[in-house]
Amino acid sequence: FRCSCAPGYRAPSGRPGPCADVNECLEGDFCFPHGECLNTDGSFACTCAPGYRPGPRGASCLDVDECSEEDLCQSGICTNTDGSFECICPPGHRAGPDLASCLDVDECRERGPALCGSQRCENSPGSYRCVRDCDPGYHAGPEGTCDDVDECRNRSFCGAHAVCQNLPGSFQCLCDQGYEGARDGRHCVDVNECETLQGVCGAALCENVEGSFLCVCPNSPEEFDPMTGRCVPPRTSAGTFPGSQPQAPAS
Repeated sequence: FRCSCAPGYRAPSGRPGPCADVNECLEGDFCFPHGECLNTDGSFACTCAPGYRPGPRGASCLDVDECSEEDLCQSGICTNTDGSFECICPPGHRAGPDLASCLDVDECRERGPALCGSQRCENSPGSYRCVRDCDPGYHAGPEGTCDDVDECRNRSFCGAHAVCQNLPGSFQCLCDQGYEGARDGRHCVDVNECETLQGVCGAALCENVEGSFLCVCPNSPEEFDPMTGRCVPPRTSAGTFPGSQPQAPAS
């Protein structure tokens, strides 16, 4: 009789016997040169090196095109290589520690003060620029000059009770009547005339209000007379006090 063996097995040569496993790894260049052949019962498998994977028939290791399968080399160009890939980074960038992305080069930190001399080095994506250190109230212009900052463009300065006036290198708040500049110089606050103008209401009570003040008589319906600084009975429509007689002008 003769044994008909399944694929991956063969009968002993020249004598009867059971089918034995074929060690394919000893009989061919399977998986070479980018992998290692591992014999299995009735077959074999390729253990591929990094950057390779088994081919369609499992008998060889083929290169993996990482550039087509992963989001690599952001800000750069991914180039596939045999068993790996390479990031081609734009000027002012270099491959990161993982070699899978492009990172900005901080020229100011790497090249030190000599890069810009007496000017200040300011890093930017892919580049840098040398900037003059301007005085407070000025900023570096595109031509390398120090230009005045118009603080009044910031509407939060000075607030609703003042007009902002820009000055060279600064600004000032022109406060409305009844207001004065705050300590920070950026807005106006109400003036408490009852404290700053002591006795302004005479015998009446002084009541501070936003931007002004009121003189309130304690006895209603008296009214405050600013000419005398006293509380007097209310005047009639003719301008006289109730119960009084009009006085004829002196001849």
